[in-house]
Formats: sequence, C-alpha cells, structure tokens
Amino acid sequence: MTNSPSTNLVAPSSLAPSSSELWPVCAPENAVSTSHAPAPALEAAALERAALTTEVRSSILTFEEAEWNALVPRDEPQLRHDVLRAAEASGMAVKPHYVVVRRAGELAGVGVLSVNDIDLLLLAAPKLKRAADRVRRGPLKRLGFLRALTSGPVITNCRPNLYLSSALPAEERARLARELVRRIDAMPGGALRVAFEFSDEDAQIYGPALEACGYVRAASLPGTRLKIEAGWRGFEDYVAAMRKMYRRAVRDDQALGRELDIRIESDFGALADEAFALYANVLERAQAVFERLTPEFFRAISSCRDARLVTAREPETGKLLGIELLLLGDTVIQDLYTGVDYSSNARFNTYFNLVYPAIALACSEGVPTVSTGQTSYAFKSRLGVEVFPLYAYIKHRNRLVNTLLHRFHPLICPETPTVSHQVFRAPEAKAPRS
Repeated sequence: MTNSPSTNLVAPSSLAPSSSELWPVCAPENAVSTSHAPAPALEAAALERAALTTEVRSSILTFEEAEWNALVPRDEPQLRHDVLRAAEASGMAVKPHYVVVRRAGELAGVGVLSVNDIDLLLLAAPKLKRAADRVRRGPLKRLGFLRALTSGPVITNCRPNLYLSSALPAEERARLARELVRRIDAMPGGALRVAFEFSDEDAQIYGPALEACGYVRAASLPGTRLKIEAGWRGFEDYVAAMRKMYRRAVRDDQALGRELDIRIESDFGALADEAFALYANVLERAQAVFERLTPEFFRAISSCRDARLVTAREPETGKLLGIELLLLGDTVIQDLYTGVDYSSNARFNTYFNLVYPAIALACSEGVPTVSTGQTSYAFKSRLGVEVFPLYAYIKHRNRLVNTLLHRFHPLICPETPTVSHQVFRAPEAKAPRS
C-alpha cells in the first residue's frame, strides 16, 4: 500500500451517482439560491461556502498522523489514526473511504466509511428473526442481506464514525455537517446507506442533514456508561457507594475470582491468537453481531498507544481464561470486547470479574466515564450504569424501498427494552470509607 496521497485519492468523477441511481443525492452545500437574495448577499454566501473543500481517500496512511489526531481527540478512539491503521492492516476495514472536510485549508471534519453486507434483520425482534431463519435456507440463505455503504465504528463503542471540530460555533458545525453528509451521500458503494451510532447530542448535529437527504432515523441498541463520582479514589470507594444487595453481588463475584491472576497489559500482541479464541467463544453466543474481529486485529491494536488488554489467568497453569479489550481516553475508558473460556467461567465468574479492572482504573486515574457497550443490560444494570438511546440513519437509493423503510423501520429496528436499578445509596450516604 503506497504512502503517496495522490495515488489513493478517489477520483472526483467517481463520486457522482450513476444515471441508474433512483434516489437523488443532496444538493451541494456550495449551491446558492438566486431567487430572493440580492447580489451582494449572493457573493458573500458564495465566498463563505467556497472556504469548504472535501476529498475522499482510500487509506488512512495517506493522511499525516499529527494532523489527523490534532482534530480527533483521544475520547474518539474509533477515529484515531493508529486505531484506523490497525483496522486497515488487519483487514477489519473493508474497502474503507476516508472523507474529510477542510475549512480554509484546515482539517475540520472527518468521516470513515466502509462497504459491508448488512442483514436488515440484525436488530429485529427475536420472533421475526426466528421466522426469517426458517426461510433462510439453501438459495435463500442470504435473504435480507444488502450491500451497504456504512458509516459506523469498525470497533463498536457507542460512537458515530463522523467527527467535526468542537472549536467551531454551532452554526458552522451545522454547515460542515451538511457538507460532510452531502459528500458521503454522493459516494458509490451500494444502494443501502447506514450511519450509526448517534446519541441524542450527535443526532442534533447530523440528524437534520441526514434527514434532508432522505435518511430515516431508527432505533439502534442502547448504549451504557458508568459515571465515576469524584470521590471514588479506587474500586473500594465505588463498591462502598452501592446499596447492600448490589455491593454483595460484587463481593460474591470477587470471591469466586479471587484465585484469578488479573492484570492490565499494554503489550499483548503475542496473545493475539489466544485472545481471539476467547473472544470467538463470546461471539458465538451474541444475539447481535456488528463486526467480527480477527487475530490480526488483536495483534495490530496492541501497538496502539491507548490500547490495553485485561487478562485473567489460572494461577496454577498460567492458562488464559479471559480477556477484555480497553481503549483509554482523556475523559472516558472504552470497554470494548470480552473473551471468556466458558468451561471455567462458572468456577471463577470470569466474565463479571473482567469488567471490574476498567472501573478500578477509571477511579484511580480520575477518568469520569467508563463506556460499557450495548449488550448484557441485565448484568450492567447492577453495576450502576446509565442507559441512553442510540440511533441509526438508513436510506435506500430506490424510492419505493426507501418509502418502505420509512414506514416499517420499527419492525426491523425496534426499541430494545432495558432495565435500570437504584444501585447507589442516596448522595449524602455516598461518602467513601475512610
């Protein structure tokens, strides 16, 4: 793969939709209506819009790491240069497209896309999935799968794969969002377009631009996060703040796992094959699979500055029984993937004990949030996590299909029921033990 930017640029002519596309793309942001505005206003608007330029490249290696990471903060690890590099090197990023918006020549917005086969029933209700599985046999095995251009994190972490400079005022960010979405909407790569995971705050920024281009907003799996109180200087303070029944549950987990040798490792490339095998065990039991990691990805991500692997070993043999992949940020620790040897899980409660080191690390380092993902809601609810909605934006280039998506998206993307508990005692009773 060449490092020359010029050889990896997607030709501008290839970005326009073919004449066979049935759904029109958005009007360019630089287009200025001439119906009512006076000539001086038109000239000012044209000059302002001319300050935005976009380009698309096919490799993260064609961007300078310093420039890219100067825009993208550590709290957006799915978009950091080294993580994207690891995704490319391991084959996780399929036909990637890196869309950038420059404002007065300075990098101001980025979007990362890839081409994937999407199962329209990925998030559907179990009853609908079971009915589809009875039909998906033989030549109909891939029924409901569509080639799609997706804008979502290669590593699922409850964040979108779009980012705009936070230093700009809201009006200017909205203009950048329109330009970024317009360029993405004009790209080839499949009739179906899917962008995910958008929080309420993200939807306020990108939602108007996406909906103006014909995208429908649908429910994704909710996200979860644990807020770390300022007074929690360590894991014991976190546990002490819990109500009795939840504190007892953590203590029971710890009692079963007291013989485990649990560590947080920064150099874990040599464990890639073992880590992947444990991760694959969990993947087989997952109800919804957004992406499938590879052994190569574990090897590549090990070289990333902010990557850590929680490892749990059997002391007597040194056998690796569980792993948890973390990415560290300035204000958030991303708890991403779990791997477990289920033959020993009942003995050590390994699955639960792998989560606690991330919480302990956040407490000791003063990191205010632990992002805990989009599954296992019942277990996470007893940890005291907050559940928050996430959204996907979907569009099909065929007008009829897109109309059907607008009407029936609650069937293929229903809202996921979750539970919440009052895990922590009243604020006045939360003071950590002396």
